[in-house]
This record gives sequence, structure tokens and C-alpha cells, in this order.
Amino acid sequence: MRFQSTLNIFLLILLGNLAPAQSQNGQAANGAAEKFAGWNIEYRMAESWQVSQTYGRLQVLTSGSHAGHIFIAPGMYSNINDVMPDLGTFLQGMNLTAYPVDQLAPATINGKQGLSGVYTVYDQMGKTYKSRVISVFTPHGTGVNLVAMVAPDKYEPLAATLENIAASIRATAPTVNQQAVAALAGRWVYYDGAHTSSIANSGYTSRSYQENVYFDGRGNYQWSSSGHVSVDSRVTAGGYSSGASNFNNNSDQGTYHIIGNVLIVKGRHGQFVYDIVLQGGKLIAGGKTYLRE
Repeated sequence: MRFQSTLNIFLLILLGNLAPAQSQNGQAANGAAEKFAGWNIEYRMAESWQVSQTYGRLQVLTSGSHAGHIFIAPGMYSNINDVMPDLGTFLQGMNLTAYPVDQLAPATINGKQGLSGVYTVYDQMGKTYKSRVISVFTPHGTGVNLVAMVAPDKYEPLAATLENIAASIRATAPTVNQQAVAALAGRWVYYDGAHTSSIANSGYTSRSYQENVYFDGRGNYQWSSSGHVSVDSRVTAGGYSSGASNFNNNSDQGTYHIIGNVLIVKGRHGQFVYDIVLQGGKLIAGGKTYLRE
């Protein structure tokens, strides 16, 4: 399956001014347990911090008395290859560029295996932040990515807060959303194409791309794609015409399951994770809209 993994919900975060924000969902702090439904993962909220925004599986933590933001999201993480795609999409979605101070490396967080690293981060305006990244792996094939971001001179207290939150993580086996697994049953199609002609119809370009996905409603899927690009240029006076075409086809198959509103597919090309929205005959995943056949 080749949905492009997306976390473009981060675009809603105002990174131009990483200042404390007021809670918009009323979730309190003061050491209370916060939970990710379906994932069966919880952590202890740091003192004076609260969940100020929730976007899908992402929680954004802010404090009325401490600078910076903390971003927390669960996923199917068990090694660095699982973690990096979501972190990369996180940075790309917020138009950030990151350079490692300490590369992500294996770490033990309160007895759990995971990763830890430190980055210097730049936004589009050239403003500099310092970021601590921690990934905690659970014994159930799941994990949590935690990212703290703040001005460099306020980094140390925020990094300590992130470490305390990471150490408090507890988990049991995730709950598969069997109703959603069954609801995906059937064939879905995504199509994108365009055709353009030059002045006086002296040439044209065309492209088309289509994906076909079949879910059996019991946890198995088949996927295929086909793409075509064609270019034609003409010199009408001499009757000369030249053109080129390119075809591309791919396929995959494997298993899928859904936790909350997150689709996890595992096939020959590896594991991919997508936040999804199912609306009748439309499936929105990875920024694409698939129509039920």
C-alpha cells in the first residue's frame, strides 16, 4: 500500500510564536493521567502543563508558566525505522529544518527501550529552537513519540519535563477497532490526471495516476497502482512529430488493522501508518480521497 503518510495537522500549530497557549479542550494538568483511546497508552501530565490542542492522535501540551511546546503522539513504533517517517513528516508539515546535536540513539527510559536525541531546529523565518526528542517503545508493538521545542535559552527545564513525562508512560495491548476494519471492506479507487495542450495544438502533455485498494473486511488487503506520462511535440510545417511515454506499475498485499482512527498496513514493502477519515463512500488517507467502487 502506498498512501503517503501524513501529519499535516501540524500546520495548524502557530510556530511563529511558540508561546504558552490556553487550553481549548478543557483537559487539566496537575499530575492527572492522560490516555490515548484505542492505543491503551497513558502518561502522567507534568505539573502546570495541560493538553491545549488535540489533532487526531496528536496531543499538544502547553503551560501557563513555562515556555515551549510538547508534542505527543502514539504509533506502531518498535525501532528507529518506524519512528523516523513520522518525525520527518512532523518537521515537513510545520516547515521546519532540523540538524542533530545528538543523533537519535538507543536509550532506556524507566526500564523501557526507546530512542533519545537532541536537535537544533529552524523555522521559515530563520528563528532557532532547541528540541529534545524521545521515543518510548512498549512491549505491545506500540510506542510514543515525544517532542519538546523551545528557545535555546529555555531548553533545560523543558527537556527535564519531557523526560519525566516519558518515564511515566504505561501501556497495555492496543484495541483493534474491528467495526472500522469491517467498514473498509470493498474496493477503493484513487485517481489523479491532467491533459494540457500548447498554443495552436502544436503539442500536448498528459499524465494519469490511479490506485486500487481492496480490503476484505477481516484484516487483509491488496493494492496496485498505475501511472502514465505522455509528452508530444509537433512541427506542423515539416510534418514532424516526436513524443515520449512512460508507464509505471506497482503492487503490494498484506494485512491491515485500525486503532482508533489510524490505519496500519503491513505488506511486502514494510509498515505504513495513516490517520484516516471514513465518510460513507469516501476514504481520506494520506491527503488523498479514495472512492468506493
